[in-house]
Amino acid sequence: MEVDLTPLATLKDHRESLAHGYAFTPNALFDPDWKEEEKPWVIGRKRFGSIAIANSDAGADAYTNVAIDQAHRAVAELAEGRS
Repeated sequence: MEVDLTPLATLKDHRESLAHGYAFTPNALFDPDWKEEEKPWVIGRKRFGSIAIANSDAGADAYTNVAIDQAHRAVAELAEGRS
């Protein structure tokens, strides 16, 4: 099977999955009382070498402003690592 990996074809194939806009949001009623470093979204955004995760999942909320805040945090983490 031949796969078309051009950017347009890739976007076309994934447009349905990109549109959902879901991110885990903590629920104090049902979620454990995690310590900050044990929270899944904190673990998931942990920097890996020169890779920093920046999306709404990393902030545990499905809003654009959360994704922007996480992008700011990720860039700051990378900038601190250069010094």
